[in-house]
Amino acid sequence: MREGEINSHLFDYGEIGRNKGLIYYGDDGEDAVWLCETIEMTALCKDSEGYWGLQLEWVDHSGMPVIWKMPAHYLIAGKRLLMEFLSRGLRISADKKARKLLLYWLNVQRPTDLRFVSDEFFRPEKFYKEELPNEIDKSDASTNPFPWLKN
Repeated sequence: MREGEINSHLFDYGEIGRNKGLIYYGDDGEDAVWLCETIEMTALCKDSEGYWGLQLEWVDHSGMPVIWKMPAHYLIAGKRLLMEFLSRGLRISADKKARKLLLYWLNVQRPTDLRFVSDEFFRPEKFYKEELPNEIDKSDASTNPFPWLKN
């Protein structure tokens, strides 16, 4: 690991004080940092237009599950991504360092269950469409961008 790099293995779920969720445990004696409530990256997504994204899941303020197919380009639009999280009911840290670490985690994390989710969500004109199908297409290898996975 090069100097200044963050070890991705230092992220885990836990609790700091009254805050439960995703924690960065620090390196070389750094204090642990609470990033946000529990969030999971459950799938990689790609639509018929070729736009990529991540399927993220969490529980909102009212206790309802949220499944969001986040456009991959949000990974470079930190402020917009954080606004989306807040608007969709994910509690995130107000700390600037914690927010940067959350963006880092999203960039290095891999889905908990590597699968391909297909829908039309990632086309720019449909970013805010709420009624999304949650189809998982593993049957046709020609549409599966992960050919190394067994169908």
